Amino acid sequence: MTATRRRRLSMLAACWWNATAVVAALAGPVDSFDDVVFWTGAGANRAAMVIDFVDSGDADPALVWGFRWDGEARGRHMLDAVLAADARLYGKIGNQPTVFNAILGLGYDRNDDGAFAVVGETFDANGVAFGGPFERLAPSNPADWYREGWDDTFWHYGVANTNPWTTGAWASSQGGASSRLLVDGAWDSWALSSNAEDPPIYDLVFAENPVAATPPGGYADFDDDHDFDGADLLAWQRGLGAAPDATSIEGDANGDGDVDAADLASWTAAFGNAPAGRSVPEPGATTLVLSLLVLLGSLTHLRRNV
Repeated sequence: MTATRRRRLSMLAACWWNATAVVAALAGPVDSFDDVVFWTGAGANRAAMVIDFVDSGDADPALVWGFRWDGEARGRHMLDAVLAADARLYGKIGNQPTVFNAILGLGYDRNDDGAFAVVGETFDANGVAFGGPFERLAPSNPADWYREGWDDTFWHYGVANTNPWTTGAWASSQGGASSRLLVDGAWDSWALSSNAEDPPIYDLVFAENPVAATPPGGYADFDDDHDFDGADLLAWQRGLGAAPDATSIEGDANGDGDVDAADLASWTAAFGNAPAGRSVPEPGATTLVLSLLVLLGSLTHLRRNV
């Protein structure tokens, strides 16, 4: 067996048996619901929420999540559902008379290390903290995002009842998220805005550079067919070892430029899910066995070519 084949065989075995959690990755740009990969809730209606954690015009992405529901739902229901579903997302809610129920702060564990923190704030199991406003607080880890404010800066709530990236347009909400009645096809924008006092001049901005937030574990739809199945496993297998500029098509789920065990872990975690909100049956035992056989077949092929 050549050194190259031994290395590849060793990597395949190690990747399957020792796959671990990965750093959060971002999927591609978002132009429609078909580009949204992280959905929460259940129902026939769909809406999307976009959070822009950086100043207007910055090249950094705004993250997009999707929300499904039946019956009546409001913007606050969507925000609460996404906060509960994505352990990397954090929000601070006002609990004082002048800011009661207002969204004061939003944060994101950008490096997905589970150590998100803001000095002086305590977030509950759903990633929510309650309190009064403080300007210019920063996350303990500079790699994470967190912005908070009420006077000098504030989270501006924008709404659109149709796609703002195509035929629709953002508009400033005339009320808070709790009063915003969602409709099927709605989009919500949260973007940090500023105001100059005496007299107040509000710089009302909307989310820019929308990019799909990924489910925990990365984005493993390597063949871009809106599901996670054996075809994606084959793509990862073919690309295994590619570096340093590997692409998602080659099997790089976490965007670090190589194809390795972390990317297999992304596929394993996502297997059977539908990133664009399309219905995909849960994988049965037969499907799982077939997928395992695909990988084991590759191992056998490598052993025979020694």
